[in-house]
Amino acid sequence: MIRRSLGFLTQRAPREVEMCADAYFRAVGYRRRPDEAGTLVFERGRRLAGFFSARLRDLRTELRLRATPGAVRLDYQVETLGRIVLAEDARFFEVECRDFERFVERGEADVDELLRFEAAARRAALRRLMVMAAIGALLASAAAVASAFIRP
Repeated sequence: MIRRSLGFLTQRAPREVEMCADAYFRAVGYRRRPDEAGTLVFERGRRLAGFFSARLRDLRTELRLRATPGAVRLDYQVETLGRIVLAEDARFFEVECRDFERFVERGEADVDELLRFEAAARRAALRRLMVMAAIGALLASAAAVASAFIRP
């Protein structure tokens, strides 16, 4: 499980931030759920996606956004069951938060940067998986060789 609390300061009114959040987070694949006590709640991905997908955006993610006068707080909770979690995985959500801040403050977003970052994280996860598979294969063959020399 990845849990991150991120935020930034802003001159925008909370209502403006909420409108930006609706537009931005829907554009990057989130679905909005019913709000909870002054908090916007977004969800993306599927349960157990860590078992069958290397894409970070496929992992079940819950995002809670709270906008107050002068500040925005984003709380991410990402289900990583079945996935090798790398430092790059947690950084992906920092990049997403910075991109959202840029969208709120300047009205522009660099979703391409987000996609490039996700692709790099996916490649790193696949490399790590390949190394683990190779180590597993070596251990299995070593066990087979050792068992051939052990007599019952």
